[in-house]
Parts: sequence; structure tokens; C-alpha cells
Amino acid sequence: MDATRRPTLRELTSLHEEESRVKEDLKRTLATYAERLPLVDRHGVNPRKPEMSEIINIFRAFSDRLCEICRRAGDNNPAEYAYKAVVRFCRTTPSEVAIRQLPDDPEFTKQIRAAIHASLEDQTAADAAGSAGVRPSPRAEQAKRRERRAAWLDKNIADRGWTSDTDVHANGGPAYNTIQRYRSGQKSTRDLYVRGRLANAFGCKVAKVPK
Repeated sequence: MDATRRPTLRELTSLHEEESRVKEDLKRTLATYAERLPLVDRHGVNPRKPEMSEIINIFRAFSDRLCEICRRAGDNNPAEYAYKAVVRFCRTTPSEVAIRQLPDDPEFTKQIRAAIHASLEDQTAADAAGSAGVRPSPRAEQAKRRERRAAWLDKNIADRGWTSDTDVHANGGPAYNTIQRYRSGQKSTRDLYVRGRLANAFGCKVAKVPK
């Protein structure tokens, strides 16, 4: 989406739906993560305590995708919107993982705010490099790949009436964690294989799947 113009109502609606899918993906990620954590009590009534480094990585991926959506929506303060969305999710979303008090932890707050600002800086640098016609930095290139891949995935998921990345896996695509790595814009020696699995899930040619 051209950053110099405001999104249309249709585009905003699409971005709102995309944000809902991102939150659903996070719920599923937390549910899977909870299975690896020890019970707090023998009946499993209380939420399980996460490892701080692991839960930060999970929410960092969530905030990256929120930042991308905010930027494409033309939000005037995407950093604050993304951070408040993380806090709101922690406070209001039922989970088997103890996330409600995470925003009260100084380390969690510091790391998530830093991740949000880094993500937005990467996206801005990628846009600037593209406008100036110069080769972007590796981080900026990753940000552009992240935006391109996420937009393609989200469109194809919506076109098929699916609700999240877990549906991609269920229909012959790569593992959920692999899809998250692909979404992040990271490059890998397995990218061709991953693109092949995505092409299989969506019933298209590998050439149609963004590199």
C-alpha cells in the first residue's frame, strides 16, 4: 500500500479483519506453548507461568505483525497503538498461560516497546530506500519481505474462508512455526521448500508464492 495516501474503507476493513486473525493466531500459539509448561497445581486450574525470554519472543512476533497493520492503516501513532494492543490482549484474553500480569513486568514492557520501535524503524527504512532508489539494509529488506509475505498469506487465507495460519498447515502447508518464520521475513536455505508447501496448501504455482 502506498504510504502517501490514506487507505480506503475497504482496505481498513480488510486490515481490521487481518488484526483479528493475528490475535487468533496468538491465542493458538499460547495454547500450544502452554502444553510445554509445567502445571502450577495438580488440577491445572491456574494459568501456567511462562519463561520470560520465550513469552517475549512470542509477543515480539505478535507486535511485529501489529506494527505492519498499523502502518498500512495510516495510524498516526502506530507504536502506541501496537503496545496498547499487546497490553489489552494480556489483560482481557483468557489463556492457559499466565499473561494477565505481563504488562506489570518492567522487562516485558521494555522488550516489547523496543521490538515495536525496531519493527517500525525497519519498515520506514525500507520505504525510504525504495523511494530513493538505493539498496536497503538487510534489516530493511527483511521488513519488506515480511510485509510482502504477510499480505500474500492473509489475502489467500481470507479468500478461502480460513481463519488463521493453522488452517494453512491443516491443508497441506508447512508447520505453524515455519509459517511464522516465513511471515517474519527471515531468509532460509529451506525457503524454496516452504514456498512449495505453501503452494500446495493454496493450490497455486510456487512462482506465485513471494520469495
